[in-house]
Amino acid sequence: MNKIKNDKRSIIFYGVSENAKRKFSKWVSEGLVPVCFADADTKKHYTEFEGIEILPLNEAVNRYPDYSICITHLPQRMLAIRNYLIEKGIPAERIVTAEPYEYRKGCSWMGKVLVLTDTKVTTCCTTYQFRNIEQTGVIETDFKNYTEYCQNMLNRWRKNEPTHCDNCNCLKVDYWEFKPELTTINIATSREDDCNFRCSYCIVNNYSKGYFVDITREEHSKRHEYVLSVMRFFQNVSPNIAILYNAGEITISPYCDELINFWRENKMNVILFSNMSVYKTNLTEASCKGNISVLTSLDAGTPETFTKIKRIDCFDKVVGNLKRFSDGGGKIILKFIMLPGINDNKKDIDGFFDIAKQVNASIRFANDTEDFKKAVSENTLEMSIYFVNKCYERGFPRLGLFAHNISPNTAVILQERINELWG
Repeated sequence: MNKIKNDKRSIIFYGVSENAKRKFSKWVSEGLVPVCFADADTKKHYTEFEGIEILPLNEAVNRYPDYSICITHLPQRMLAIRNYLIEKGIPAERIVTAEPYEYRKGCSWMGKVLVLTDTKVTTCCTTYQFRNIEQTGVIETDFKNYTEYCQNMLNRWRKNEPTHCDNCNCLKVDYWEFKPELTTINIATSREDDCNFRCSYCIVNNYSKGYFVDITREEHSKRHEYVLSVMRFFQNVSPNIAILYNAGEITISPYCDELINFWRENKMNVILFSNMSVYKTNLTEASCKGNISVLTSLDAGTPETFTKIKRIDCFDKVVGNLKRFSDGGGKIILKFIMLPGINDNKKDIDGFFDIAKQVNASIRFANDTEDFKKAVSENTLEMSIYFVNKCYERGFPRLGLFAHNISPNTAVILQERINELWG
């Protein structure tokens, strides 16, 4: 917005969009006043909006040759509008936005998600991709170091400089916030004994060597106190920050009840990762009466496949606990991580959705592969598309993708299909 205000060119608003209708008076009050609107809809041409004429694009730029074109749409539409304008001969340097967004490299994690492991602060949890920021044990210092790191990365992306994120699936050129705001704290673990499962794809079991350092029980207790200090700190920063609690299996933790009570008393927005092998009445009540959801990676629709993936035989117990949790008013997110040659088949997918329907769950999807630049097999891609279609056919809300765990060719195809189905 400041860049536009300092622009000496005539401002042409592109698009009498719904966003423009809602925010026009606000933009004008802030000093962003257009000389005219331009729009692709011929029915709007030579009419007015808020007393300002609407013209065809070519006529608008001919009438005001010292123009800047200001996109009025929401961020989801900005890239498509930019590409359209460039196709119509508008120079890229003359395209600006009414919203506080900029065209650059970026991702939905940097500056918006803070990840805490046992000993490190990171900006994301993409395997092999993230860089660690040393954890001091003082959240004010850790947050300052995190903020400085994120700002440095944003500046390098603005200059189109190479970074360690260049091969990440999440990094793309699009419209991103000038100043990303922290929305999520992801509290993770690096200790195998924090979970009673040994999932075949688990980062702790398979990928953590060289990244994490084991800690003693005494240090684990100190970390718990640090985690509580983190949540108290960010409640003061923003009460709307969400907590992703991914620090092992919560239901076997000695701190389980204390954490649940803390979240409930402070009315925190929490997504709790749990395998649901243990039923907790306290958790059901907290989810029913508060903003706490449980995310379970079920990853199967049959007991045989479940046991193969989880390396523990308790499929019926987990499904029973999910039903009990749901019947008590608990909110469930079910995740399916598609594993080539293991669960990429219709039987497991159909069985998964049968269970998801019974427990009134929303759905998340990932497509696990150790090499995220490698394309998946034809069958895995076919079954991934089948999964998306089945989710829509069964009447579930819009499917969520864990994009950082999806191979590039699959992510693009699935997102396009999701957009086609849910709009």
